[in-house]
Amino acid sequence: MPTEAGVPNWIDTEGHPFCTLFFRFFLPEGVVEPLVAEVVPFDQVGT
Repeated sequence: MPTEAGVPNWIDTEGHPFCTLFFRFFLPEGVVEPLVAEVVPFDQVGT
């Protein structure tokens, strides 16, 4: 059962050790800033 972290843009891996994320921008108005992601222990989410 997934655990809700209570923060925006939370992604639950459902126990999978790795994953691939794809992002698509359709007709952006201007430059799209680079995306940043970080894997953190659950007890550190939102701190």
